[in-house]
Amino acid sequence: MRKKQHQDKCKCCAGETGCGHVATERNRYFTGKFMAARDFQDEQTYFLSRHRLHNRLLHGWGIVCGLKVTHHPDYRRNPDSACARRWVVVHPGIALDCCGRELVVKREIAFELPLPRVPENDEQHAPPQKQYRPPEYDAEYAEEEDDAGESAADGDADDEVMRAPFLLALRYTEEEIERVPALYHEGNCDPARTEANRVRECAEVVVVPLDEVEGNCWRNSEGDPNARCRDDCADDLYAIGGSCLDPVCPCKEFVPLALIRFDPERPEQGFEIDHTGRRYLPAPPELLTHIVDINWPHGGELTLDQLNNELNGELVITFDRKLLPAVADATGINAFTFTVQYGGVQRTLEFLPYAEGSEPRLDEECRAVFTIDPDYINTDKPADRKQVRPYNILGSIIYVTLRCDFILDCHNNPVDGNFLRGLLPTGDGVPGGVFESWFRVVYEKEEEKRWQQQRGA
Repeated sequence: MRKKQHQDKCKCCAGETGCGHVATERNRYFTGKFMAARDFQDEQTYFLSRHRLHNRLLHGWGIVCGLKVTHHPDYRRNPDSACARRWVVVHPGIALDCCGRELVVKREIAFELPLPRVPENDEQHAPPQKQYRPPEYDAEYAEEEDDAGESAADGDADDEVMRAPFLLALRYTEEEIERVPALYHEGNCDPARTEANRVRECAEVVVVPLDEVEGNCWRNSEGDPNARCRDDCADDLYAIGGSCLDPVCPCKEFVPLALIRFDPERPEQGFEIDHTGRRYLPAPPELLTHIVDINWPHGGELTLDQLNNELNGELVITFDRKLLPAVADATGINAFTFTVQYGGVQRTLEFLPYAEGSEPRLDEECRAVFTIDPDYINTDKPADRKQVRPYNILGSIIYVTLRCDFILDCHNNPVDGNFLRGLLPTGDGVPGGVFESWFRVVYEKEEEKRWQQQRGA
């Protein structure tokens, strides 16, 4: 079976939680130097350890790009099939683990989850007759599958069946390959002796029970009240143990990709793939999403007539990439992330209500829309002049705020929303931020007078 065969092969040199030593010696070359295997090994060790130290201390750990986990392709065609019930696909991507090692997945990987099986007498859930193979399936894995002499229909009878939600993660492993004759070995004259000619770095897909990692490994909005309180305040350096060479690894050697949720008592209901708690490294600035347009003049003026007729009573913010829909009131465009206030420089600010039944929303996926309550931009005089609030927002300054830390694009990255220098598109190269803008609502006569003065000048 491809999954089991390939992964077992990579376990021979699986990495441990420790990150190894950082080499402090390097080769010095000179003409006539005798080079032994030790010298070449130390050459690799020096640059690898320094490179991984750089990754860990200056970049951190987490997912760099890709590595999305999806249901098996049969999930859409036939959600009741055995493949849809138990298999997922890990898509290509790159991650850094806690030791700074790169985990590279070059092709799609099909992985069978250790979930409880449905009753065997249900013919709909019989084991699949043909294993899913990704588009980039190559001869390398075909040979491994042939050698194994197994098929997907055999199943993994010895696999542990999980009874609680678990993490699907990546782990760095190494595999010795290309066995070649060893022409010379001190103290050993065996002519049949072979050595591995190369070391292949692997990214192994593994299942990790939640109780095997720290509670704050998988991020969530509720937090972890039992998270460890580190007592390193007296240390001279900024990491645990008094040395920045000692990594802090809440997930051990694993990089979590997804949280698999399911009901063990009802396996026929399938499972849910949760990506929300993944650890990401900051995306490059050029790949972030930005605000590219607003339909009001920042720092300028609008009349009530313009608000009603030209803007249709709506404040619209446009992005250069599609956004994810709101998740209740936690993330996305909603009444808490897209707020509008009115007042003055020396007046108390009040929240400007949105129209009834028209909460801030996504429109055409690339636009956030705030529809102003018509009562606040009504140009008619009120019948009751004793009302407490003004009958409209004339003479007020309107303050628009967008909390971009909670607004995610379709790649799950927060919008880069800092409105630096009052210039669009927004962005300072860091995901998230707060977008702030303002304009003044003026009387027609004031605008006309100002226009005439500018024209005369």
